[in-house]
Amino acid sequence: MQLTVFQVRNFAPRVKQPKPVIPEVKLDRVVTGKIRSKKDFQRKVLRESTEKPCLVLLKSKSVESSLELEKDLIERMDLDGMRLVVIDADEINDDLRKVLNLSKVPSVLLVYRQQIATHLRGDPTDSELTELIKLAKICYDVTQEDNMLDDLLKGG
Repeated sequence: MQLTVFQVRNFAPRVKQPKPVIPEVKLDRVVTGKIRSKKDFQRKVLRESTEKPCLVLLKSKSVESSLELEKDLIERMDLDGMRLVVIDADEINDDLRKVLNLSKVPSVLLVYRQQIATHLRGDPTDSELTELIKLAKICYDVTQEDNMLDDLLKGG
């Protein structure tokens, strides 16, 4: 017996879509929008980095280690104010590739106050990732202290 399109749409059992396997992290801290040009990078990353540090992951779907690195970074994100920006390296234009000096995928950049503070090219070791996240936390703490100092000066 063949079902009609109407029957399939209205009476067929609904298949539950699997939820993405992302550890307990606020999704608003993971930015995955299309960043293809220098202008997109300035608008979505550099402006954001004036207030809080951003980790930028340049990944490729064809490189399996970059997908593992993305999961690892998401698991390690325990900072309230830090953002993770995921960029598909296959989709960026040549101008942005030159600005970021992209030579290996995956690459992880720490962007702070509109500057690339440090970068890891290729597959980083566990200790390199730990040090990068510690540095990001220091940058975040400095920003918080600067904001408190500004508030004190304005109030006094």
